[in-house]
Amino acid sequence: MGREQPATSDTDERRKSQRVPLSDDIAILLVVEGRPVRALLSDVSKDGLCLVPEESIPKGANVVIDLPADGKLEGRCVWAHKAAVGIEFGLAESELERVLKCLHLLLQDDE
Repeated sequence: MGREQPATSDTDERRKSQRVPLSDDIAILLVVEGRPVRALLSDVSKDGLCLVPEESIPKGANVVIDLPADGKLEGRCVWAHKAAVGIEFGLAESELERVLKCLHLLLQDDE
């Protein structure tokens, strides 16, 4: 599974927060509409993630990601382009720090 990101489009113009690309993709397991799906995490922002899943994730699908040491992160697929998908969190500002700490743990575990 190689990294494949969409070209610059109106998605970039609608983006609420800046994306942070990862130097290396990180393998994660998520649950999409009740079924497990493996994916590579390729970039993060405070509002969501860009993933390259092993199987298609339809736009609008509910997604759950297990976070190390801190429960689950729920989101939904807001775009799908070729092999990549965008997952939006819809978090309250108060939950954001917790999620960012967990994502940091994921990055450290992969090194």
